[in-house]
Amino acid sequence: MNNEKFPYHYPQPAQDDEIDLFELATNLWARKRTIIAITVAASLLAVAVALFWPKTWQTEVHLYPASQTELKPLHMVQTKLHINHSSPASMAAIYHRYLTAPSTLYTVFNDSGLAAQALEGVDSSNREATLAKKFTQFTENLKIEKQNEKKTDTDTDTDSYVTITYNSDNQPFSAQLINDFLLPAARTRVVKALTTDLATSIELEKEGLEEQISVIERRFFDNNALQSLVLRDALHIAQAGNISTLAGDRFTNLNSPTEFMLGTQILTSMLKQQEDKVDAYRFLTQPKEGDSNKPLLVGVSPLKIELQDLNSVQLDLDDLTPVVIDRPADIPVAPIKPKKALIVALGTVLGGMLALFVALIQIALANRKEKLRQNTLVPGNLPTSEQAMQAVRN
Repeated sequence: MNNEKFPYHYPQPAQDDEIDLFELATNLWARKRTIIAITVAASLLAVAVALFWPKTWQTEVHLYPASQTELKPLHMVQTKLHINHSSPASMAAIYHRYLTAPSTLYTVFNDSGLAAQALEGVDSSNREATLAKKFTQFTENLKIEKQNEKKTDTDTDTDSYVTITYNSDNQPFSAQLINDFLLPAARTRVVKALTTDLATSIELEKEGLEEQISVIERRFFDNNALQSLVLRDALHIAQAGNISTLAGDRFTNLNSPTEFMLGTQILTSMLKQQEDKVDAYRFLTQPKEGDSNKPLLVGVSPLKIELQDLNSVQLDLDDLTPVVIDRPADIPVAPIKPKKALIVALGTVLGGMLALFVALIQIALANRKEKLRQNTLVPGNLPTSEQAMQAVRN
């Protein structure tokens, strides 16, 4: 086919793809008002966000292991119970366990009023879901972390400490929650747990002593009954044999003498003495009226003294200091969020980048239109009616 009959020439792609930086800078400068307007608008928006963004306040507390002196109330009770003294590190571990326990945190969540605040205006059908969501937010705002923790075999590490931080949108409440709710709740649970454990130890110790006393007294009763039975049988034999007194010649031909040969007089006296022996003592397992002045059995006396000591133990741990609070949480002076300077700077930078992007788009559109216009004016490249209409629309 002869192409000369068809004078139409197809547009050829531009050969020059290099970017003229001077021309680009000139075009950007020509749109400086647009760039400045968008940048200023973004900066003003960032200022507004920084001013109206809700403030977040943070307070912090450090907890350190207690000294031996501060654990003295506990050590006094443990000494009476013959229990090894709790070390400061072990007591700090117990405190940390109850401090981070979900039950403790939920108690704080309720007692501090956060739960009631979360349920204001909430339907009964959504109460549980709302409480669960708000409690999760509360635990996320509360951070309890161990610092400088070292794993040792001696359990004497006192260099570690616990840091408590809490974030709140209420400036005074951020410190109040730690000072008035969290720390007291943890201490209450620690003291209660220690008191319960010590009370259980005392009861177990008392039960052991009472069992020992019961065994000694029961053994005494059994031995006394056996001796009385032997003497009573011997008395019956002596009475049947008409043996009233002891005669020395009765044992000359016998390898082992028997009780009935003692005669009825001695056996009667021995039997009465044996039976009166029970009435001579005071028994804890079988108390009788008027026995308070009678002595205890030899083996029972020290156990009775130890039992009295256990009954006199006072489980008063009100003065116990499980951990040392470096200082109470202070009301924060400045919020940690929002960071106004950072927000404004970031808003200005992003606004400038957006302004340059808009300007570059405008320049690209203008260059495209210019190229289309120039292509329509080249001889031999006359567009068809459809191409002309498309160019007009563009």
